Amino acid sequence: MSSVLTQKLGTPNFIELQSIADQPIEADFQDGNQLFAVLLEGDFKSAYKNRMLPFQTPLYKANANQNKMIIISDGDIGKNQILKKEPYDLARDKWTGETFGNKDFLLNAVDYLLDDVGLMELRNKSLQINILNKQKAFKERRFWKFLNVVFPILLILLFGGVFHFVRKRKYGI
Repeated sequence: MSSVLTQKLGTPNFIELQSIADQPIEADFQDGNQLFAVLLEGDFKSAYKNRMLPFQTPLYKANANQNKMIIISDGDIGKNQILKKEPYDLARDKWTGETFGNKDFLLNAVDYLLDDVGLMELRNKSLQINILNKQKAFKERRFWKFLNVVFPILLILLFGGVFHFVRKRKYGI
């Protein structure tokens, strides 16, 4: 559903290019939330139930039990824009570069309709990245430089010395 700030316009309606430059007036957008998509679940009757079928097929069912369907008001939700004769990413607008949720919504909708809840939860999982404390890192930079540069060299020399000592005792070289 949309945000609360919406304005319904009947069709047909003129849209002027100048309206892009005009500042929107919040008082004009008082129509409340509008539905864009609906999820229907349950038992559905076939539209072909009382019609003569052109051919017989074992796949035909007069009633669908425990079915799901999603009805979306705008067919352009899944339409890619074209840039240099190639389809542009569905989640981005090619002119403004803004990211929208069309792609995520459609992927999650298909996963839900296919009963793939685990994949849907995995896709929506977010990763928390801890930010480095810059002040602490600046204060302790000598220690971390030593740890990352000198310590590995000392460790290799230590293992080399132990290896040489063990080889000398075992083989007398």
